[in-house]
Amino acid sequence: MDWSKVNYSSARAALIEVWRGIMKSRSMVAMMVAWPWLLAVTEDAIDQGLVTLPSNGPGLFEAPAAYLRGRWLGPARGWVDPVKEPTGALMRIESGLSNWEDESAEQGIDFDLNLAALKSQKKQWTDAGLTPPALAAMLAQSGTSDGEKPVA
Repeated sequence: MDWSKVNYSSARAALIEVWRGIMKSRSMVAMMVAWPWLLAVTEDAIDQGLVTLPSNGPGLFEAPAAYLRGRWLGPARGWVDPVKEPTGALMRIESGLSNWEDESAEQGIDFDLNLAALKSQKKQWTDAGLTPPALAAMLAQSGTSDGEKPVA
């Protein structure tokens, strides 16, 4: 466990290889365990009248993918460098190679729940008469050790 001779690139490359294996295992668990379990629970809920299918729609077993669509979130992938990697995520989103939901899922975060929490927290800041901190504002106000502002 001596990491003193590891640089960012080699650590990141190793993490990517390990993560590929984890993702393969995660998809196997979802396919072999989680989806059948969800199908059984959904069927039971329909049988008990807790869930009603659309009257003009297909049955559960005629179109299971339509009713069971979802994403299984696992543990966060984690970051080797918590500055570079979120920056890369933002670049992927901005370039259209990814989206907020996928990037959140990579970190084990449910995007919809997170967005609702952020909205609520922003309202709490506003209700308290405060402005929530923003990364751009923090970076603009951070200076060098001699007090100079960074060049934009």
